[in-house]
Amino acid sequence: MKQVYQPKRKVAMLDDDNIVLYFIDYIPEKGSNHIADEGTWVGDKLINGNFEPSLAHERFNLKEKREDIVSQLSITTAAGNIYDVDENSQNRIARTLMCMTDDTDTVDWVMANNSTITITKVELQEAFNTAIAKLKTVWILPTEEEILLKRLGSL
Repeated sequence: MKQVYQPKRKVAMLDDDNIVLYFIDYIPEKGSNHIADEGTWVGDKLINGNFEPSLAHERFNLKEKREDIVSQLSITTAAGNIYDVDENSQNRIARTLMCMTDDTDTVDWVMANNSTITITKVELQEAFNTAIAKLKTVWILPTEEEILLKRLGSL
């Protein structure tokens, strides 16, 4: 199901349990106490005047946060070379490694600081393996059940 952010000045129409069902345009002369912030989703719940994100909404937010983290990751190899390891960089490393046939093969590589050095397949493989290990620490997201349990623990 595709989630769509609502533009500012939308009124959230709620069911009896204060769950957002849909949005309508805000009409100033009619007023409303359920004006939805940008980013409120159908399924969010109004609690004490604030919209609490639904589990799907919270999981989406975690995915966005993860993408931000991954886009800024870098790693350092034993030789002291610093590599970008965002998803595009990982793909470039993997494609290059597939084309290199011998451990002594070399390639010119643009580093995280935009300098260019010549590295071996062994160095590039180390960078790739280190990147994958680092990504494991941020890639796995909590399940909706884990999110719910965390919420219940913080009540």
